[in-house]
Amino acid sequence: MCERLKLTFPINSEELFVEWDKEYTVEFPKKVKTYAGVIEIIKLLHGKGVKLFIFSTKYSKHINKALEKFSISNCFSEVIGRDYSGPIKPNPFAIQMLKKRYFLKDEEILLVGDSKLDLESANKAQVKFIQIVHDKNKEKIVPTDQIIYSIADLVNFL
Repeated sequence: MCERLKLTFPINSEELFVEWDKEYTVEFPKKVKTYAGVIEIIKLLHGKGVKLFIFSTKYSKHINKALEKFSISNCFSEVIGRDYSGPIKPNPFAIQMLKKRYFLKDEEILLVGDSKLDLESANKAQVKFIQIVHDKNKEKIVPTDQIIYSIADLVNFL
């Protein structure tokens, strides 16, 4: 049993993470792509004064590198990744923190997501949710009141 644990959780796991993180930080921005219309809708919403946030299970620095790649870093008021100090999805703490920090009311918040975890986050935070369906998740549609198939459809909810 001890040998299996050593194989599963190697002593140098910290070093392995550092090595993975270095490579991922370089490779993720190169490989990340957006869906049609995403950049345009982000810029449109930002231009209309809509506060935009990212709440993700990815690390913040990786998200920020991708935002830099697409020249949209300035469109987001805040990026919360798995490395922030509070609990991660589906715990509502981060959404509640943003509500307080930016003086937002529940009815002013719309969480747009593509997973069951996103829906659970919205429900726990008691905010509206729209599921975006795309090629990678069309087999995993979760029951929700609002479903869109194109990010451009978000303008209908302003």
